[in-house]
Amino acid sequence: MIQPGELLDGYRTLRLIGSGGFGAVWLCRSEAVGDLRALKFVPILDEGRHDREFEALTRYRQSANQLRSPAIIPIEHVNRREDGLFYIMPLSDGYGAADPLHLDWRPTTLTAVLEGCRSAEAWLSVEQVRAYLTPVLEALQLLSDAGLVHRDVKPDNILFVNNVPCLADISLLGDDSFSITRRGTPGYSAPSWYVESGGHPDMYGAATTLYSVLTGNPPDKMGRSNFRWPPQGEQSLSPEARAAWLNMHAAIRRAIDDRPAERFADFNAFARALIQGGPALSGNVDSTGQSVGAQQSGTPVKRRGNPRGVILGSMAALFLGIGGLSLLKRGTDGDDKTTSVGAAGGAQPEDGKLSESARAEIQDLERAIAEAVKTMTFPRNQFSSEMDAIAADLYVHDENNAVPKDTPRKPLSEIKNRFLTALKALPPKLDASGRVKAVDELRAKAKQIGNKYGKGEREKLEESILKLDSELNTDADFRKEQGMKVLKRATKLVNSQPDSWDIIRPAQNFSFAGTIE
Repeated sequence: MIQPGELLDGYRTLRLIGSGGFGAVWLCRSEAVGDLRALKFVPILDEGRHDREFEALTRYRQSANQLRSPAIIPIEHVNRREDGLFYIMPLSDGYGAADPLHLDWRPTTLTAVLEGCRSAEAWLSVEQVRAYLTPVLEALQLLSDAGLVHRDVKPDNILFVNNVPCLADISLLGDDSFSITRRGTPGYSAPSWYVESGGHPDMYGAATTLYSVLTGNPPDKMGRSNFRWPPQGEQSLSPEARAAWLNMHAAIRRAIDDRPAERFADFNAFARALIQGGPALSGNVDSTGQSVGAQQSGTPVKRRGNPRGVILGSMAALFLGIGGLSLLKRGTDGDDKTTSVGAAGGAQPEDGKLSESARAEIQDLERAIAEAVKTMTFPRNQFSSEMDAIAADLYVHDENNAVPKDTPRKPLSEIKNRFLTALKALPPKLDASGRVKAVDELRAKAKQIGNKYGKGEREKLEESILKLDSELNTDADFRKEQGMKVLKRATKLVNSQPDSWDIIRPAQNFSFAGTIE
């Protein structure tokens, strides 16, 4: 096994930065030039497997160097010794600390990205999901065209290098044969029935990975309607995003369909379905995510030997989804100037300055968005604190809670008045059509701004609109949650203190209807 400070072909191991069932990843430094790299060591005791793995790695290295795809992490060096083989890769992006030598530094994997989203207000957007998965699908297509199978596609094995998701951890590579294999990670590796029916092991891994990206759940929950949405819940998505979510679930089902003729012909077809809403996603989708009236796939999709066109076509979506795209224009005086391209080709002036009339138009929409936020939403933290305080005051009235007898108890009439005052201060709860109409009108105006003055101006406006939309979509659930805090406490008092009915009635109505009479 590898030890810290060991020298392998000119690379000095520094510290362990990752490990799994099939090997360990070390931070290392080139003794020749001082660059930091990642070294993967795979222990192999079986001589036959040793030869096969080394051959597969060599073929992968040759293919990666020839294709030079940003979605395939290159191998800079590969070698073997008696107890295993090792290879050198570029170091991925990191988090936890800026310096990879720091003990808190960790490689940025797709798993790490999903964990960060779990505690955020919102999950990944539709654009981000597509931007993270389409490069991986295209990388798998390239491997397949080269006659290789990855066999362990999962979020842990998708690294970010220069903000680009790359398929990594290729220690399980094998020839492109569909023999049953136990290699891979449970849940993400293809089951025997799938492989026996001609299914590509990596297609199954890509589908289960997409499921985890959509929901944050492991694949064992795939197919259950209760685990179809992000951790933040269905209401955290806009109506348009929910429709896209269901479409992508339909793509997952097609990729792993029991019937071989219904599956995607290749990874290109899977990628096109995510990017464009291809044949598998045409037609309507019902409430369970099932595609209704979708075109059948009995006619095979023509296999494309060179998927570079798909890669280039989706890279724009990738950069837009991750970090935004700007075009640098070289001026005649040698200075670099940034030109932001609008949605319909309109361009912001090169000096970045807008006319007074343009700025006034943008400010008018900014004020309209601010007014919508003011009239249709409310400070949630403050309201939640008020409900917590009211529930706490009701708690001390319950004799079953073992509250000391000398604990001050506020009169129920005072608690009721505080509760009603807080409810009446809230803006009216909009129905679904009202929410959609209000947000759509703002988005249409933001689009006009973008067409006139550039994509950058539009994006700033749409960010505020997206926050408004998210809050409106989760408004009903939030009100119910807060009302239940009071309702549960007041209901427990009904036998001992009949006056609690004065609180139960408005609390019950607010909890289930979101408003009071």
